[in-house]
Amino acid sequence: MKVPKFPKITLPSHTPFHALQRFVVLTEKLPGCISWNRETWQPTPKPRGETTPWYVLSFVVMATTIVYICIILHQIVVHEKDPDLSLTAGIVFLIVTFLHALVCSFIVTFNFKKTDICFVLWNLENVGKSWNYIQNEANQKYNMIGLVLHGLILAFMAFPLFACMVPLFLDNVDPTYFLIRNVNFLPFRVKLLCRMLILFTTVFQLNITGVGFFIILANVLLRVTISLTRITPFTPSRYRNVQFFKFFLQYRQLQVINRVWNDTATSFALFLPLVVGVPLGYTLIKLRSLMPFPLTFIFAALFFIGVSIVHCTVPVMVEITMRSRDFKRAWKLCRLSPSGAKQVESCAALRVHLGMFCVVGVKSRGIFFSMMMYYTLSLIIAL
Repeated sequence: MKVPKFPKITLPSHTPFHALQRFVVLTEKLPGCISWNRETWQPTPKPRGETTPWYVLSFVVMATTIVYICIILHQIVVHEKDPDLSLTAGIVFLIVTFLHALVCSFIVTFNFKKTDICFVLWNLENVGKSWNYIQNEANQKYNMIGLVLHGLILAFMAFPLFACMVPLFLDNVDPTYFLIRNVNFLPFRVKLLCRMLILFTTVFQLNITGVGFFIILANVLLRVTISLTRITPFTPSRYRNVQFFKFFLQYRQLQVINRVWNDTATSFALFLPLVVGVPLGYTLIKLRSLMPFPLTFIFAALFFIGVSIVHCTVPVMVEITMRSRDFKRAWKLCRLSPSGAKQVESCAALRVHLGMFCVVGVKSRGIFFSMMMYYTLSLIIAL
């Protein structure tokens, strides 16, 4: 008797580039400020007339963020605290406000720097043809980053639906309760519908902006890393001046791209994820029994996604600096002319900046996690 052979189950590819492709396909008809060519996968800024829905949603998010910040500042200054603002509601209020502030910085980046983002992606395509890294078996280590990015896409589809259902189960916990609780001329069901609409709109825009930013960030970092690998000689004795000047030009282009990207992504600093991660960790550890299950699930997913992003992307940022140093070190071992040797000496190492004053180093990831653990434990002990 022959044993039937079961067909092999092959999982779909989950590289960072495929995550970018799938996110573009999902959001093609949704509001955005960047359009993508489905054949070449190159981005272009949308005309101003086509970005009106995106601007409207961004304005709603920024307006609600300002209102949330004003409510928090009012509760800090006022002598008599709001009796409805319990410890659970206050922690949720802070976490939501910090998340809004983080994504508002991404909205500002997309609004004023969308041309620079397209410039970086265009030129990375022209420098190293690094779209082909999905077919390179040597780059399978980057599939973990792709898996995280696909998790972000799942969160993008699920979070708005979960968020808008929170008022149905928890009446006075989410921040929208404090926005319209004093609107007495509306019946309860209309208030509930307005709260659900506000939550769905804001979370939808937060997701499409935050997920899009992180997917583009990961793909830019990986393409810079792979481009540096391709122009670095592994057998220096075989390379001469002709190959050097070709690769030297590409390195100069990568320097320009690195500078433009550092100026573009200044809004993303490790300080902002740290501010969000500390109250999330406090909530999951100390308020687990007091927090309703739907909010606990959402906060746990947010905490896991944030930790995964930092854990996977920071080493790639460090690898860019190490690869650029390897480029300079390897070409110094080649037989170059005096002018070529001087040009090698003039090549500065590429560095990734997070924020205005932070340069990513080898210890950045450890410092981030140690600070998050320290402040989370301090908050648990203090409150």
